[in-house]
Amino acid sequence: MEEYGEGSSWTRVYKIEYDGVFENVKCFNPLMFSKNGKKILMEKCYWGRTFLIWFDTEIKKHRKVKIRKLPYVFQTAICTGSLLLLDGDNKFLSCYLCVSKQWYALIHSHAFIILHLHHSIESNTNRTLILHQQHATVPFDYFSVHFPNDDQFGKPMKNHHPPLLRCVNMSTQQIHGLVFVHSNTGELAIWNPLIRRYRKLPTLEKTCPSIMIALGFGYDTRNDDYKVKRVVQFLNKEFDVKMYSLKSKSWKNIKEQWPKKGWTRSSKSVSVNGALHWLVAENKQSPVMILAFNLANEKFRDFATPRQPPT
Repeated sequence: MEEYGEGSSWTRVYKIEYDGVFENVKCFNPLMFSKNGKKILMEKCYWGRTFLIWFDTEIKKHRKVKIRKLPYVFQTAICTGSLLLLDGDNKFLSCYLCVSKQWYALIHSHAFIILHLHHSIESNTNRTLILHQQHATVPFDYFSVHFPNDDQFGKPMKNHHPPLLRCVNMSTQQIHGLVFVHSNTGELAIWNPLIRRYRKLPTLEKTCPSIMIALGFGYDTRNDDYKVKRVVQFLNKEFDVKMYSLKSKSWKNIKEQWPKKGWTRSSKSVSVNGALHWLVAENKQSPVMILAFNLANEKFRDFATPRQPPT
């Protein structure tokens, strides 16, 4: 993360004109690039409904993704197939685990799990859409849609999910096939939809009334560890920063506390390059900055957002 955010290091990847494609659109969320890098899969909210579209960055045209029987309103995450969190017997792989002791040991080995993950990432074929139905009633439904290539989407299949997911909004933060989820009662979990396994995080003690809770999920490349960061801002403007390590299965306090920013633009974070990122500002009149937290050295740094190019 030391190589970006300085001077002219920003590069425009693509530009979207506000035209008929996004007219009357409440919001749109880029999800992923196609295999050839020329199209972007986007989630588009339009007149109370959610759609998935492919947007061609060369010809500036869009095409609706046709998937039958989707919910009217949903939230999307792209999952890469992985075997992370595989421990003990698992129904998903039971037919292979029972072949022999050697197969059982191989499939559960860390080397095999990492090899399978690298193959999924490099081939870019073992991909699944995880759709979280957004509705006023509970329980919420979760669907998975497999797509082996950019133009072939399977039938939505209802997912088996952790019990706590019955009353939560799914976080779109996912890394290597692991999805970070949290409930409105404070329960947190890391979930692998492919193998139907999840790891519930230890419950944190109740603290003083807060005005903001920011959660982030990222991958520490230096230590090969998946981490959850929780930042709580109290009424007195003080902060409490804690981090959970999947490797150690425990929380710890972070000495490097959240910088004194009077106004947090968004409690949602983005994980890039082994760091979590938030949009922050001193106040509503101050310029918006990007605040990054390095998961390896546990240090904060901030830098300016890209300058608006001249029209």
